[in-house]
Amino acid sequence: AALDPQYRTTVASMLRRQANDTRNPAQFIVTTFHPQIVGEADQLYGVAHTNRVSRVYAIGREDALDFLQAAEEAGAGAGAGAAGGPNQGAPE
Repeated sequence: AALDPQYRTTVASMLRRQANDTRNPAQFIVTTFHPQIVGEADQLYGVAHTNRVSRVYAIGREDALDFLQAAEEAGAGAGAGAAGGPNQGAPE
């Protein structure tokens, strides 16, 4: 279900607490285009699609947030900018 920004922030905080729980830590793999979740992540990855081949690469938090902001400003919506977005200039 889609969450508004307030609830995304709450979910992100919950994930952070659970990941750092000393008694019962957990690891989460989340796919998102929402800055509230990206802001809490320890590791971020981008996926580049070229000639029907996907490539996964590490991406910095600022680059990820810049991509999300640019996609929002362009009116790309939650997922429309993913295919051509952060793969520009991605490390090899």
